[in-house]
Amino acid sequence: ESYDFLQTRLLPQVSKRHRGLFSFGFEALTIRPYISLNGNSRVTVEGRNTAQSKIYRLVSQKRMLSYFPQFVPEFGLVTKKDMVNVDFSTFGGFQVLTFAKQTQLGRAIPLYFATITYPIESEGSQTIFIKETIREFVTLLGFAPHLVFDRGFESPCLVPFLVKERIPFIIRFKKDKHVLYNLKEIPMRNLPWFENDCMVEVYENTLLRVVVSEKLSERVDSEGKEESWYLITNDYKASKEQIIAHYYFRFEIEETFKDLKHINDLASFYRIKKEQTFKILLWFCILAIWLSFLISGTRSYLVKRIRGKRHKMLSVTRYLQESIQLELFSFYKAQFF
Repeated sequence: ESYDFLQTRLLPQVSKRHRGLFSFGFEALTIRPYISLNGNSRVTVEGRNTAQSKIYRLVSQKRMLSYFPQFVPEFGLVTKKDMVNVDFSTFGGFQVLTFAKQTQLGRAIPLYFATITYPIESEGSQTIFIKETIREFVTLLGFAPHLVFDRGFESPCLVPFLVKERIPFIIRFKKDKHVLYNLKEIPMRNLPWFENDCMVEVYENTLLRVVVSEKLSERVDSEGKEESWYLITNDYKASKEQIIAHYYFRFEIEETFKDLKHINDLASFYRIKKEQTFKILLWFCILAIWLSFLISGTRSYLVKRIRGKRHKMLSVTRYLQESIQLELFSFYKAQFF
């Protein structure tokens, strides 16, 4: 199924000049557990020098980066009604802003990412970077899906930008954030107990909806107290329960980051210094997540996983890679034993 997907869905979108190199990247970095660039290439191509030369050409090919974003609209990975989580994560020395679709299956599907280098010297540069990346993502899709942010994205520049661009969003605000309610400026935690779904004014006359969740026993603040979620949104149609559920599934992106960092061993990048090399490697690893949701074998595993005891189930990307290795081993075992 994986190779059929490569031949019928992926390669037709790649120029003929790069199809051989892309296929090599697929074999070396997508369907194999990641060890190292040279290590993965050596178990894919015969000859040490040939393998190392091929992996070097793969990560040096700048055009390779342009193919992966094109796959997102081509495969229909996201629609206008989908919820897309937006968050930063650190991979070694690289800060990655990622857009990932909620699935309600425990893992979000990465759709797009951009990198920024810390420390940031110019004030406001990170917000400008976030706004530009959102524009790129929306332009790529041709529409704006619902974006879901954690409280780290609360910003007097970002929120008015999203409102102006008519991008639907949900952002969690800190409980001490001051808003204008009934012409009085108060911290959000002081909203009347019955106002758990109301309109408030934030950031220069921007009137938005605030939804307050009930206290969640599994969530505590820095003082160990149960805390509510204060969610600001420009979605005026969804119910309070739907808004809270959309934010709840934001945590799927954290599980996806864990997979990429620990299962694909991308937690530390002391071995990789070039940003382009990192991006190409990350895209091929993300391709493994796409396969996990798009081919029937792993899709059926996902359904089983969500209905069964999750803590005893493998990560979907690990299941994909281990299943492929088992298929290969079983084939050769049948030939010789």
